[in-house]
This record gives sequence, C-alpha cells and structure tokens, in this order.
Amino acid sequence: MTLILTIIGIFLIIAEVLTASTFVIWIAIGFLCAALVSLVTSNFVVLAAVGIITTLLSVAVLRTKYVKWVLPKERVETAHNELIGKAAIMKEDYTSNGVDVGIARVGGVDWSVQCETLETSFTAGERVVIKKIEGVRLLIEKEV
Repeated sequence: MTLILTIIGIFLIIAEVLTASTFVIWIAIGFLCAALVSLVTSNFVVLAAVGIITTLLSVAVLRTKYVKWVLPKERVETAHNELIGKAAIMKEDYTSNGVDVGIARVGGVDWSVQCETLETSFTAGERVVIKKIEGVRLLIEKEV
C-alpha cells in the first residue's frame, strides 16, 4: 500500500510541474502523508482520513505561502500611457455632462471617452486630444 500511495503522490507532483495549476500539489501532499502513515497501519479508513486531513490542512496553511513564494509573479505591462497626448477621432457626436460617455477611435480601437469640462460639444470625425486615462475610459479635450 505504501508503494502505491507514494507512486500516486509522485505522479501528482509531476502533473503539478507539467501544468500551470496549483491544484494537484495539495492532493499529492495528502497521498504522500498517507504513504508515510501506511508504514505504521494498513487500515484504509485511517489512511483516507490522514490523506483528506493533510490535503485540507496543506491547502489552508501552505497555499498563500506557495502562491507568494513559488509561483512566478506575472506583470502585465501595458502601453496605455503612450496614448496620453495623442489624437483620437470622435466616432459620434458627444456633449459632456459629467455622466454620459462618447466613443472615439485611437489606432483602430474604439474607446469610451469623457470630457471633464462640462457642456463641451464634440462632433463625429473631430480630432481630440487624450489627456488622461481612468480605467477603460479616455479623458479628452478639444484639440487646439
């Protein structure tokens, strides 16, 4: 029984290495702990309990440390700041009122736009300047 549990635990660790998930490592820990306990007893209920308890404990205790220290940190660099100061073309008429948004095209992509200056009117086809980006919305003003 020890050999079977150990083989399953090692197989799960290999599966963890080959996949990008962090799911099977916790089950592998449970199987390996059950394999250690199987050196003392062959009672299936005890082995199952040890496997389940150590799996749950490893998830509860080690997961945040595992994610923080082992997994690579993904940094998504965006080039959205390059849009600031560039021109956009209004796709529709828009009058700023602090609530509604308009649509403008920048580099072939349509963006939601808003002007911080109230009661400023923009017409379809008009060039505007991007002043700032807030979330997925461009803040614009009239081109001078």
